[in-house]
Amino acid sequence: MLPKYCFINYVFQNLTEQDPFLQFVIDMFCVNDAIKRCSDTFGNANDIRQVPQEAFARIFLKLHEIKGMTKEEKKLKRCEYKV
Repeated sequence: MLPKYCFINYVFQNLTEQDPFLQFVIDMFCVNDAIKRCSDTFGNANDIRQVPQEAFARIFLKLHEIKGMTKEEKKLKRCEYKV
């Protein structure tokens, strides 16, 4: 399941910046190529406009980090998201 833009907006409004769940949501969005899968059913333009700039910054940084990685290397590991 991919996080939709409205969900990304929700977690950034309701969790602290240090909460590991924020990075998990961003990582899940990026490693599953959510940007490529965007469509009318994925989120509307208003949802995208509501996403905080910090979320987009994290998305861009993560996409840069995983560029060129294999599918296996992109797998998310639970131990990376401990509180």
